[in-house]
Amino acid sequence: MSDTNDASLLGKQGMGGIHGGKGFRAQDAYLCVKLPYWFADPGFTHALNEGSGDIDLRYERAGRVERHYLQVKDHPISRSEFREVVEQFRIKHKADPELRRFIVVGGGLHDDVKAFQRALARLRGAAVMHEGSATEAATLADLQALVTDLKLPVTAGWALEHLDIEDSEHVRTWPNSAASLLNDFVGQTLSLEGFEHALRPGLVRAYQAVQAHVVNNFGVTLSREDMLDVVRRAMADFRGQTQAEGLGIFFDVWGDPDAQARLAHDAVIDWREHFDRETRLVPPVETWTQVLQPELAELQRRFRASGTNRHVTIRGQAPLSVGLAVGAAFSAVKGYRLTIEQRGALWASDAAPSAARVVAPAGLELPGGGGQGLCVELSGIRAVRRKVEEYAQASGAHFAARLALRMEGELSAWTAADAVAVAESVRRHLIAAHDEHGFDEVHLFFALPLGAAVLLGHRLNSVGVVQAYEEQFVGGYAPSCRLNLR
Repeated sequence: MSDTNDASLLGKQGMGGIHGGKGFRAQDAYLCVKLPYWFADPGFTHALNEGSGDIDLRYERAGRVERHYLQVKDHPISRSEFREVVEQFRIKHKADPELRRFIVVGGGLHDDVKAFQRALARLRGAAVMHEGSATEAATLADLQALVTDLKLPVTAGWALEHLDIEDSEHVRTWPNSAASLLNDFVGQTLSLEGFEHALRPGLVRAYQAVQAHVVNNFGVTLSREDMLDVVRRAMADFRGQTQAEGLGIFFDVWGDPDAQARLAHDAVIDWREHFDRETRLVPPVETWTQVLQPELAELQRRFRASGTNRHVTIRGQAPLSVGLAVGAAFSAVKGYRLTIEQRGALWASDAAPSAARVVAPAGLELPGGGGQGLCVELSGIRAVRRKVEEYAQASGAHFAARLALRMEGELSAWTAADAVAVAESVRRHLIAAHDEHGFDEVHLFFALPLGAAVLLGHRLNSVGVVQAYEEQFVGGYAPSCRLNLR
């Protein structure tokens, strides 16, 4: 057999990992999470787990082949082990000059190795500014002193041209770093061309597929296109599943105690920093229009770009204004079909409407004396008039007209059919008022089940600008989302 440290893949070093490789190791996890980083380099073409090194990489640049050789250590690297690895690198380079980069990855570094890593980074970072200068020569001499102190079998010039050192937090904390590895993979893949609109659960599935492919092809060269196809197929499978099951949104606005409930969803509306459940505090209108509603618009674009699926399932607890805004973002006129979890039941936006409806016993009230917009009091589950008066008195608000809507009869228990019917009934009242008087704005004060608020936003259109208000424990109402529903 050939020398154990030569260029052959059949030497003991080249075959050691394949003979010993069982399960999923830190090295495999490192390869999987680094793939999207390597994909970002258009010159990257192939990776090999257990090649001449622990991991071999191939690049093609301007018609030239360049290969990188990685050693991955799942423990802190001592001075002596670092010296041994560099000696392996030197011999490999002598046997195969086409190997251009040698990378040692450790789960921690000895302080002297860290100092050498920093010195390499410092000299490379200043190279353009100080190339050919006395400063460069002096720094290179200091680097050579570190090489001598570490008793490395290479020159400072060789290390500067060929050697990289990486202290990997993921490797250091494996397997406890599994969640952060996944987040890293998802975040980096989202930055790649063609995956900008991918949804997190699809990328989770892609990460699992990449892991399985790496394990099942141990010691086999993985091409860039093959690995990208693994990701694309996983994403396609995900789209097929969501086509049937619907994309999922989870409200995390009040601070849901069950953190696990978030995980199975395609998007989490995490607005906890903006709301307070105990006081019913909601953010100012500017936060809605400049931060929260643009986030919903971007989420809707991402969902739309993910495929032809227009079925969205919504779960969690939130203020009514959030439900209204989410329903409007995923509106019926945009072709969405919604399913809302309401107290354990599933309410579908395409449920056949019941006979429920709202009426306006006093008709459209026009008090005179000026004022702006149409005040709509929607008393679905309780009367809102008293708190509207509190708000008007405290804020000095004066409206051009008032439309008090209440349920015709009482509902002992709301259903999806009732919510659909009420949403459509409210819409008809608003369109009639808008068509007759052309109000610039509708000021909506409402008390409904959350699912009904979602379906109201989902069905409202052609009614102009709607300024919604959220009920407060003290002080009536506070302005919340502002929706352009022209």
